Amino acid sequence: MTPRSAALAALLVAAGIALAGCGSDQPTDASQTPTINTAGGALNGRPDASSPGGNRVANPPNGANVKNGKIPDGFPLPAGTTIGRVAVRATDITAPMLVPDGDEATSFWQKQLPAAGYTVGTVTVHDALGAIPFTGNGCVTGSQLGVSGEHIQFRCQRD
Repeated sequence: MTPRSAALAALLVAAGIALAGCGSDQPTDASQTPTINTAGGALNGRPDASSPGGNRVANPPNGANVKNGKIPDGFPLPAGTTIGRVAVRATDITAPMLVPDGDEATSFWQKQLPAAGYTVGTVTVHDALGAIPFTGNGCVTGSQLGVSGEHIQFRCQRD
């Protein structure tokens, strides 16, 4: 491992992010998975609506143009969804998500988004690849869930 890689690894571990198989020369344990520090409202990146932090994920990204680290309150998530770093800017909220099954998640969102007050546009997901456009609850045209298998890219475009 290079000194630069070692410094980055130490920084990530200090931030509460475990590393497994990240291209280092260290042996890896296949049972290890990356985790997010869960202090303050999330369980391994999964939202915990009962906590005071709502669906907040600890360790949001830093930067002058990024704050909060929360997706909109009440946004429906399929069981087993994990959320990565949530970036909240004046123009949008973005977050990577992981779901157990992209096709099942697509069906879930087609039903649950309208029930949560969102309008769903024309869904273009085929074989767990495509997009689910939506508007509502502060999210305007341009908002969507990009689906690529189990990998989801959440984007709430704001005014």
